[in-house]
Amino acid sequence: MANNCVGKRRVMVVKYIKSQGVAPFAHPTGLVWHIGVWKCKMRCKKYELMRVIHSFTFIVFLIYGAVAFAYDPLDCLNDIAKVDSEIPIGLATRLCSGTWSPEPVKCYQNASKVDDGITRGIAIDLCAGAVSSEKTLDCYYQAGTRRQLNRGLATTLCAVRKPEK
Repeated sequence: MANNCVGKRRVMVVKYIKSQGVAPFAHPTGLVWHIGVWKCKMRCKKYELMRVIHSFTFIVFLIYGAVAFAYDPLDCLNDIAKVDSEIPIGLATRLCSGTWSPEPVKCYQNASKVDDGITRGIAIDLCAGAVSSEKTLDCYYQAGTRRQLNRGLATTLCAVRKPEK
């Protein structure tokens, strides 16, 4: 690209310099350049650099945008079916409704590790809409152990959405 910008102008400048009897300075690469040609070459490099930066920025935003839509509620339904194959579809859709991350499935999967006696319905009410499964389950555990809240109140305290009844 730089040669296309400089090519004709370089020939014209060198002819003009020779006709004026002025000695052009030598470039470190061994090429003879005039100041005007050097400025043109630097301008072309600047535009080439800007084009590379624009291309890189476009690619980064394209990839970032594609990652944002990589997980959807249908993926959540598939994941919850793998975790709990006997879950009714109504409960699975309540868990996965409006979720765009795998966190509700992780929360549901680990809920029985935090509380052995937790029912499926309470676990779904607790984990539906969870953004961070670890924080949700930690809140539930702390509410049950330190505050001595029953499962329903701990779920109401720590869940993202209130259980619909």
